[in-house]
Amino acid sequence: MIECITVVLRHAPEEWPSGTRLVALALADHVNADAEAWPTIQRLAWMTNLDRRTVQRHLRRIEHDGYIETVGQRYDPQGFARATVYKWRMWITKVGAAPMPPQG
Repeated sequence: MIECITVVLRHAPEEWPSGTRLVALALADHVNADAEAWPTIQRLAWMTNLDRRTVQRHLRRIEHDGYIETVGQRYDPQGFARATVYKWRMWITKVGAAPMPPQG
């Protein structure tokens, strides 16, 4: 998790507005050893003090810029989708971005 936050801080595009950077950091705070994260929009909104729709807009930008990709959904015990699963690709797709350090 800390490694992913560090990568965001060091390699996020300068043209990203502060809200996009903040959402990226909140998402990085949830990353696991497989470079995946699945916080709910509500959780990201709470962490960033941004509106849910604003968080969604920033997530779309982060994905559009190639730093994350949507890879699935997390479901609750009743089978309802509760969160989107994002895979961090920043260190793979961006020129100059450092490889993700091993977790452990």
